[in-house]
Amino acid sequence: MKITTTAALLIVVLCLFFLSACKKNKPAEEIHIEQPPSNNIIGTWNHIEYFAGYSLGGDFKWHPVTSVEAGISVFNADSSFFTNSVPSSNFPASFSIKNGKLYIKFKTYTDDLLLEKLTQDTLITSRRVDEGKIKYKYLRVN
Repeated sequence: MKITTTAALLIVVLCLFFLSACKKNKPAEEIHIEQPPSNNIIGTWNHIEYFAGYSLGGDFKWHPVTSVEAGISVFNADSSFFTNSVPSSNFPASFSIKNGKLYIKFKTYTDDLLLEKLTQDTLITSRRVDEGKIKYKYLRVN
């Protein structure tokens, strides 16, 4: 009888051990991406800085754009888009904002950028590159 009680106790202890060691399924956290209204982006934006991250040796600083990199981007209420930083052969172009991304559809390709920040005066977008991501900062002109 003593062996049976000991065996039963051992089985109970082992069961409790294995049950407590099992991975608990926690409910998935809901991810909420706040969608900026697309009408906040309507207007003319001046590209002023870029953040290279790991690119350029990984200095992790904002850099002013050169006159060659500088450009004006125009987002119109009818979803049309224009920038002077790409060749004119890529136009007409349009834009849309979906799931925290800014999609710019040019004549020959679509550019998708992550919206990092969109306020009344500041627009920051980013794009994935081999070294992480590069950010672009714009200030509203009008």
